[in-house]
Amino acid sequence: MAQRLVLVSSLALGLTLILTIIYFYVSPIIAGGALASILAGLATGVGALPAMFFRKVSQRTLYTMLGGAAGVMLAATAFSLLVPG
Repeated sequence: MAQRLVLVSSLALGLTLILTIIYFYVSPIIAGGALASILAGLATGVGALPAMFFRKVSQRTLYTMLGGAAGVMLAATAFSLLVPG
Protein backbone atom coordinates (compact mmCIF):
# COMPACT_ATOMS: atom_id res chain seq x y z
CA MET A 1 0.00 0.00 0.00
CA ALA A 2 2.84 2.37 0.82
CA GLN A 3 4.42 1.72 -2.58
CA ARG A 4 1.20 2.67 -4.35
CA LEU A 5 0.99 5.87 -2.33
CA VAL A 6 4.56 6.78 -3.28
CA LEU A 7 3.81 6.01 -6.93
CA VAL A 8 0.65 8.13 -6.98
CA SER A 9 2.31 11.06 -5.22
CA SER A 10 5.31 10.88 -7.58
CA LEU A 11 3.01 10.90 -10.59
CA ALA A 12 1.07 13.86 -9.21
CA LEU A 13 4.28 15.81 -8.58
CA GLY A 14 5.59 15.02 -12.06
CA LEU A 15 2.31 16.03 -13.66
CA THR A 16 2.32 19.31 -11.74
CA LEU A 17 5.87 20.03 -12.91
CA ILE A 18 5.01 19.26 -16.53
CA LEU A 19 1.89 21.43 -16.44
CA THR A 20 3.85 24.31 -14.92
CA ILE A 21 6.49 24.12 -17.63
CA ILE A 22 3.86 23.94 -20.36
CA TYR A 23 1.90 26.87 -18.91
CA PHE A 24 4.85 29.27 -18.64
CA TYR A 25 7.17 28.32 -21.49
CA VAL A 26 5.05 27.07 -24.41
CA SER A 27 2.67 28.79 -26.82
CA PRO A 28 -1.03 28.66 -25.87
CA ILE A 29 -1.99 26.42 -28.81
CA ILE A 30 0.60 23.78 -27.92
CA ALA A 31 -0.25 24.11 -24.23
CA GLY A 32 -3.95 23.47 -24.96
CA GLY A 33 -3.13 20.38 -27.00
CA ALA A 34 -0.75 19.07 -24.34
CA LEU A 35 -3.32 19.66 -21.61
CA ALA A 36 -6.02 17.82 -23.58
CA SER A 37 -3.61 14.94 -24.13
CA ILE A 38 -2.71 14.77 -20.44
CA LEU A 39 -6.37 14.82 -19.43
CA ALA A 40 -7.14 11.99 -21.87
CA GLY A 41 -4.30 9.96 -20.39
CA LEU A 42 -5.53 10.58 -16.86
CA ALA A 43 -9.04 9.54 -17.83
CA THR A 44 -7.63 6.31 -19.22
CA GLY A 45 -5.81 5.70 -15.95
CA VAL A 46 -8.92 6.39 -13.90
CA GLY A 47 -10.81 3.93 -16.09
CA ALA A 48 -8.23 1.26 -15.28
CA LEU A 49 -8.44 1.76 -11.50
CA PRO A 50 -11.18 -0.84 -10.94
CA ALA A 51 -8.85 -3.51 -12.33
CA MET A 52 -6.40 -2.77 -9.53
CA PHE A 53 -8.93 -3.20 -6.76
CA PHE A 54 -11.20 -5.99 -7.99
CA ARG A 55 -9.46 -9.27 -8.72
CA LYS A 56 -12.56 -11.19 -9.76
CA VAL A 57 -15.40 -9.62 -11.72
CA SER A 58 -18.79 -11.27 -11.99
CA GLN A 59 -20.22 -12.13 -15.39
CA ARG A 60 -23.04 -9.62 -14.95
CA THR A 61 -20.62 -6.78 -14.14
CA LEU A 62 -18.43 -7.72 -17.09
CA TYR A 63 -21.40 -7.69 -19.46
CA THR A 64 -22.53 -4.34 -18.07
CA MET A 65 -19.11 -2.76 -18.56
CA LEU A 66 -18.79 -4.20 -22.09
CA GLY A 67 -22.25 -2.89 -22.94
CA GLY A 68 -21.31 0.57 -21.67
CA ALA A 69 -18.11 0.57 -23.71
CA ALA A 70 -20.02 -0.53 -26.80
CA GLY A 71 -22.52 2.28 -26.26
CA VAL A 72 -19.76 4.86 -26.02
CA MET A 73 -18.16 3.56 -29.22
CA LEU A 74 -21.49 3.59 -31.07
CA ALA A 75 -22.18 7.14 -29.89
CA ALA A 76 -18.71 8.27 -31.00
CA THR A 77 -19.30 6.71 -34.41
CA ALA A 78 -22.74 8.26 -34.78
CA PHE A 79 -21.63 11.72 -33.68
CA SER A 80 -18.60 11.69 -35.97
CA LEU A 81 -20.93 11.08 -38.92
CA LEU A 82 -22.91 14.22 -38.14
CA VAL A 83 -21.27 16.98 -40.12
CA PRO A 84 -21.51 20.38 -38.41
CA GLY A 85 -23.66 22.80 -40.24
